[in-house]
Amino acid sequence: MDQIQREKILDKLGKIKQLAEKGVGGEKETALRMYEELKDKYGIAESEVTAAAVPEEAQKKSEQMEFILWTVAQNLGEEQRLCQQCKERLNRKEECRDCSTLQNIKQLEKQFEELSEKRK
Repeated sequence: MDQIQREKILDKLGKIKQLAEKGVGGEKETALRMYEELKDKYGIAESEVTAAAVPEEAQKKSEQMEFILWTVAQNLGEEQRLCQQCKERLNRKEECRDCSTLQNIKQLEKQFEELSEKRK
């Protein structure tokens, strides 16, 4: 099995392990059984699964970051749409330097860039 397949299996095992730990009743028992069977089938040690698992808190932070980036991108798109409508309606370009919409676009672009770098 190549490295990519192994990582996919480790990821799947991590998710099944979480379900086995947090599940209820039969769901928990089934997940635990699947977890053990897959570990044995692929010869993967418990320590490998633990090392590969993304901590729940890190996963939540990642999801929060994605939501923040999405929100900034939505706001940026709306500001850009408003700016374009204004330019088309008023047929102007040079007078826009002091426009608050243009200032918002610049701030949102900077914020998006900074958040994207932070996400990496």
